[in-house]
Amino acid sequence: MAYTQVIKDQCLNLFIEGYSMEEISRRTNIPIKTLYNWKNNNDWASYLRVGNIEIARAAEQELYKLVKKMIENESIGDPAQVDKLVKLTKALERISPNRQILNSLFRILEGVTDYVNRAGDEELTKVWQKHLRPIGQHLKLVFSPEE
Repeated sequence: MAYTQVIKDQCLNLFIEGYSMEEISRRTNIPIKTLYNWKNNNDWASYLRVGNIEIARAAEQELYKLVKKMIENESIGDPAQVDKLVKLTKALERISPNRQILNSLFRILEGVTDYVNRAGDEELTKVWQKHLRPIGQHLKLVFSPEE
C-alpha cells in the first residue's frame, strides 16, 4: 500500500517524540515492518541527533546563566554547588554540539589530507599543506565552546 508523505511525516514526528515503533504502529495502523523500512531508508536516527544537539545547546546556555547568577550572588563557593557544576560541565563537554562539530570537521580534514597525499599531485599537496594549518585554526576559532 502506498502512503502519503503526510502520513510518513506523522510517523517520523511520533518517533522523534520518543514513541516506540510498536506504539507508532498501533496509533497509525501502519505495519511495523513498513515503519522500520521508513526508519532505516530515511535515517530517522539523524533527526534524534539533531535534537540532542539542540538539547545540548540549551543546557549549555542554562549552565552559563547559572554560573553567572552564582557569581553575582556570591554563592559559587558552596562546595555542593561547585560539585554539581563540575559534574554538569564535564557531561556537557562530552555532548557539546560545537565540540562534536569540530571533531567531525577535523575527521573530514584528515580524510581530505589522506586523499591529497595519495593523489600524488605535488602542486595540490603543496597548496593543501600551505592552507591546512590556517583552516584548522579558523575552525577552532569558529567552533570552540563558547565561554
